Amino acid sequence: MFGFGKKKVTHQDLAQGLYMSSVHFAELMAQKELATHTSPYASIDKQQLVHELLMTIFWIIHRVPAGCDKERLMGLIFKKHFETCGFMKNKESAIAERELITSRLEEYDNAFVPSSGAQQLLLGGTIARNILNQDKLVLDAAVQYARAIDVIFMMKTVKELYDKYKVID
Repeated sequence: MFGFGKKKVTHQDLAQGLYMSSVHFAELMAQKELATHTSPYASIDKQQLVHELLMTIFWIIHRVPAGCDKERLMGLIFKKHFETCGFMKNKESAIAERELITSRLEEYDNAFVPSSGAQQLLLGGTIARNILNQDKLVLDAAVQYARAIDVIFMMKTVKELYDKYKVID
């Protein structure tokens, strides 16, 4: 066909592509943040920042509607994450990572207010708190707004990506 229609993929193919894209995007965002001297994240370890950004992206993939079995897709993404990061080799670290992912998904679901549109300051503050590893919500409006805009942009990107594919299994 002349480039029209959705590309047919399996859950596995979509999960693989989403995971690789998520890692790439998290690394690009981390590089940008760490290169900006005024960034509140400038002093954070790059791996910690990438990891927390991945948690945010996982939540977005989980949150954005898709025309497939979302539970299966997320399971495959998490499996790839666990394999890639070596969590499958250590039961305790696998359990800790699973608990972290579960808690982040729940935290971000609770902080997300669908009726707020781009004004997701509570969500932005929650994400910033986790990145900065703080006990209290980050109340800096500029930081909250920056994270909220990132989330809205990523949600739009994931939705557009989902719209390009039809899962066939």
